[in-house]
Amino acid sequence: HLDGSPIMLTSKEAQHYTHLQRKKADAILTTAETILQDNPKLNVRLPEGEWTKPLYILDRRGRLTGQEQIFKINAEITIVDDLLSLDQVMRKIGEEGKHELWIEAGGHLLRSLV
Repeated sequence: HLDGSPIMLTSKEAQHYTHLQRKKADAILTTAETILQDNPKLNVRLPEGEWTKPLYILDRRGRLTGQEQIFKINAEITIVDDLLSLDQVMRKIGEEGKHELWIEAGGHLLRSLV
């Protein structure tokens, strides 16, 4: 839409699948770019209820303001703002007991993980 309102890019079935995967995961990993572009909630929303998950956000340039929607919804947020490599970030998350990670981010992070 030209007015900046959200556009649904996936089907209801795909959205349901995403929420099931978020629920199953120990934590969610995303980037500041995703937060700034989409202002997502990144919580679990299913017919039986809503939950938050621990959220890790890569924000090496300190661009998040704290006013984004996720800060109003998610209780456990870790901002990774140092210059750790992606491998070091993943190790840190694993050391914190988060072994099943759901990643919601753009192409740059996804390409780095493949």
